[in-house]
Amino acid sequence: MNPIQGHQDIPKREKPEAAASPTQPHVRPDREPTDLAGVESPSPWRPRRICLPILVVAFAILAFQAHSHPHFGWDLSLAQWIQSNDTQALTLLMAAITWLGEGISTWTLVIAATLGLWLVKDRAAAIVCAVGVPAGSGVSTLLKSLVDRPRPAAGLLETMTHYQHQSFPSGHVFFFVDFFGFMLFIACSLLKPGLLRGVIMAILVCLIILVGVSRIYLGAHWPSDVAGGYLGGGVWLILVTEAYDRLKRS
Repeated sequence: MNPIQGHQDIPKREKPEAAASPTQPHVRPDREPTDLAGVESPSPWRPRRICLPILVVAFAILAFQAHSHPHFGWDLSLAQWIQSNDTQALTLLMAAITWLGEGISTWTLVIAATLGLWLVKDRAAAIVCAVGVPAGSGVSTLLKSLVDRPRPAAGLLETMTHYQHQSFPSGHVFFFVDFFGFMLFIACSLLKPGLLRGVIMAILVCLIILVGVSRIYLGAHWPSDVAGGYLGGGVWLILVTEAYDRLKRS
């Protein structure tokens, strides 16, 4: 028998598929597309939706009580304790943090952040920042009118100035949670884990925490007003981040 003909009946082996090139990593079909830093775009976060009704109920209960009481007993004792730890350096720090939430400063922050996000081609974040944050300030002002709680009286606390708007919830805290909270969300979504991301996140968290202390320290709000700002701002932040996720997936 011809040896060449004998080999014709031997089945040919299929060549194995070439391994994925290191420059073209395999992408799972169930994964979200990556964004600026090569990390996955944010996806729907179920715990966020679970927290939403809890925050809404907590805010509603506190707002109802604030409408009926100019201040609570624990408001006075806690505010007086915070104000008793006054120093010149602390006063300057608290005033500087509060200044970030004043009129022109808030618009400057929002416009600068919007332009920055647009330049790095995160159009969804830019749109949400430009629309969602100012809308949150409007909601905060509306809630103040509805609850109609007076500001702390000068005879009870040391007040820095006279305020025209009502007290509950704290508009500064609402804005800080809304704006800096959204910046924190974007930093977690787009920046790679590392020193830069850690530093930015730490600064943003400190600002959100310290603004509440500053409003009490300066005599602008009762602690319960600050709590209302955190709760109401948290509700709005969840809605804003949900809007961002929907825009990214559309």
